[in-house]
Amino acid sequence: MRTRREAVAQATVQDQGSQGSDFVNVAGTAGSDGGETLPRVSVIVPVRDGFELLRRCVDALLAQDYPASRYQILVVDNGSASPPAAVLPTDDRLTVLDEPGPGSYRARNRALSVATGEILAFTDADCLPDRGWVRSAVDVLLARPEVDMVGGRVELAYAHGRPVNGPEWFEFNEGFPQERYVRNGFAVTANMVTRRSVFDRVGVFDADLVSGGDAEWGRRVRDGGGVQVYVPQAWVAHPARDTWTELRTKTVRTTSGIVRKAARRPHTRRYLLRLLAGQLFRSVSLPWNVVRSTTLPSPAARARYAVTRWRVDGVIIAILVGALRRPSGY
Repeated sequence: MRTRREAVAQATVQDQGSQGSDFVNVAGTAGSDGGETLPRVSVIVPVRDGFELLRRCVDALLAQDYPASRYQILVVDNGSASPPAAVLPTDDRLTVLDEPGPGSYRARNRALSVATGEILAFTDADCLPDRGWVRSAVDVLLARPEVDMVGGRVELAYAHGRPVNGPEWFEFNEGFPQERYVRNGFAVTANMVTRRSVFDRVGVFDADLVSGGDAEWGRRVRDGGGVQVYVPQAWVAHPARDTWTELRTKTVRTTSGIVRKAARRPHTRRYLLRLLAGQLFRSVSLPWNVVRSTTLPSPAARARYAVTRWRVDGVIIAILVGALRRPSGY
């Protein structure tokens, strides 16, 4: 039986066609001059433990189809139990930084403070970028100077090659709809590429956010008139969460991030009540939505997804209710 980590290492992805108005397909630009005038790229990867996946991620980044002289990788340790440098290869393109302050967005900001690239690319330590990931994103930024940010495809990899249990069917149905995210003004930092000038214009990530910092930053770009596009050719594989513990941990983190952002809004309590009402409605209407689903392929898949979705809803509702019960502060 393959482990989840082996599934990521061996993930293969079939090409996908155009998926809407945000889809961009530009090929060949970055290789036209042999690399002499290509923009320098800094790839930023925060990490906290999980070094086996980190090593595979870094190996994939070192194998990118992009000139070595125009490329650097910045791994930022964010409180790991041991230093990651001990498990990483020695390469002039690779630098390991340390950020003891908590939070992946704080770690990304640490890398931004020393990055030398005109282009800044972000992925996660458990992702496996395709060999043409950087080149595909740079192609678009070179061909379309008006584009500020590229969101690439995030393809899920499964321990058994396909979804089997409830958490995997949940990930299959809801995991990383990056094209939709880009339409809504952001891209997840598992696969986001932008220009240094955009950070100069709108500022760095909000380091105090435990989750959702990519959405907050992306919407600053959008609200300032920035152009964001979805580029499926620039893809990375990401392991599907295949246990309830992993899925619950993610749910707690992301919902807590939403509550923390809500505390900055006017009329916080009213906003949280709207979120709670929407979540309750979603949970009540789940059976109807599952029956109508065109993405879940079988009754067994629908049942496993539905049970997991209800469990996730329960965690979200509990966090929102807890925030509303607190007498002061969120």
